[in-house]
Amino acid sequence: MNGFGIACWAVLVAFGVGATANGAAAQEGAFMKDILGTIGILPKDRDPIDYRERAPLVVPPKLELRPPAGAGSAEARNPQWPRDPDVAAARRREAEARVPTTETERRRFNNDSGGRLSVEEIRAGRRAGAGVPTDPVYRHGDGGRGDSWVDPKTLRAKSKDAAVVADAEPDRQLLTEPPTGYRKPAAGSRVRADSEPVTREDEADPKAYLVQDRKRRE
Repeated sequence: MNGFGIACWAVLVAFGVGATANGAAAQEGAFMKDILGTIGILPKDRDPIDYRERAPLVVPPKLELRPPAGAGSAEARNPQWPRDPDVAAARRREAEARVPTTETERRRFNNDSGGRLSVEEIRAGRRAGAGVPTDPVYRHGDGGRGDSWVDPKTLRAKSKDAAVVADAEPDRQLLTEPPTGYRKPAAGSRVRADSEPVTREDEADPKAYLVQDRKRRE
């Protein structure tokens, strides 16, 4: 065999060995890919998507709108209309929520409480912004501190009486006082306020009685 034949034979042997190795590697790679696709690591090969044109929309034969339904619900228009028990129960709960607590069915059938509201019911019925006071409220006549104690600021404000003006009729404050028109002082008479400060004299002074008596006579 000459040199050219040997070279050709070597090329053919190398090509066959490479083809065999490539085929075995390809088969092994496909086997591993199949295993990994089964356990979810690699996505499986899927058939290509067959895109088709969508069917045309169905157009109604008439484009005019239906006349509006009559007033009221279907139950009012048709007495034989089936009634959903869940819808009926929801409507009953909504109607009962608008009724005062003392007039609900549960309150009428349960007379153990005597018609009184519990603390929980009172708190549940409060609404935000209703103006319900949260602090204690003291009213006159409740027997609280305000019935026997007066704020010093109020006393000081009341102690400042209006100045007495000569030849002017003071305002009538009590029904026992003379009516309007009869309280104007006479000309030249001394004008005094309704309540004048009391000056206490020293009782140990022997002249105190004479001074007080003279003042009363003036």
